[in-house]
Amino acid sequence: MRRRGPTGFTIVELLVVVTIIVILLAMLSPALSKALYQAQLAICAANLHANHGGVTTYTFDHKRYYPNRKMMAHGTDVDPVKITGANAVVDYDDRVQLKGYVQVGKTMLCPLQQYIDLEIDSASDTYVYTGHAFWWGWRFSPSGIVRHGLFKLGDRLEFNIDPNGNEIRTSTVLAADHLQTTRLPGATFFYSTHPEKRGQHEVWHGQNGPNPWAGTGSQYTSQGQRVTISWHVPIGQPGSSFDVNYIMIDGGVVPVRDFRIGYGEEKGLVPMPTFKVEWDKWPTPISPVPQ
Repeated sequence: MRRRGPTGFTIVELLVVVTIIVILLAMLSPALSKALYQAQLAICAANLHANHGGVTTYTFDHKRYYPNRKMMAHGTDVDPVKITGANAVVDYDDRVQLKGYVQVGKTMLCPLQQYIDLEIDSASDTYVYTGHAFWWGWRFSPSGIVRHGLFKLGDRLEFNIDPNGNEIRTSTVLAADHLQTTRLPGATFFYSTHPEKRGQHEVWHGQNGPNPWAGTGSQYTSQGQRVTISWHVPIGQPGSSFDVNYIMIDGGVVPVRDFRIGYGEEKGLVPMPTFKVEWDKWPTPISPVPQ
């Protein structure tokens, strides 16, 4: 006599059904993962829209000027993806101007990052890195040369893509997903808030954790010791592939898909400097932006 399960099926029949279900789930999993990823990209673009709306509303209340970027005065360790500059004496905190206009803890994060709290850590001792690079209120000033900044509605951000200062470009990108590499072909310097599409990356994640860039000595005893960060760091050979969203000063979203680093496949992108002052040290970290 065959043993039957509680519903009248034999054990073998139940195992067959379970196996079929497992196979079907395995077949559907890639499609579900792809759909989830596309939804996260859409949420990312929505967050950029929300940031654009917040800072644009701010300009209406402040004679067309964008929020003040206190980080600009911090010194050389300044980059559009940071919203605080660690200093025990002076708080270089870009979050102060945004209260009531931007939900820093929500829209300045990308859904493809691991969660970090962008509001809890003090600017007196912690660098806080957002999920996007923000160029509103920003200006590049390499070697004491003052470029035009994105300070007011209607401004264009001026930058140089040549180490000798021969190729000056302008940009109307207000914010974008964080993506940094170096200008050199074959570079292995990558930071991104979007994962590398083949999964070839490791995750840097920390809430008020040790600063991986901090050195030793008296200059580090009171500042730059802690970071709040959530980045993907691709590993392996050049050719890493990313999907990136940009939002322009007019509110238009520019999606760039399958951007590959290291093969010259810029797809209409140009390298924008990352650091306010230090970017003109060759080779330099850059964030590609639409032409």
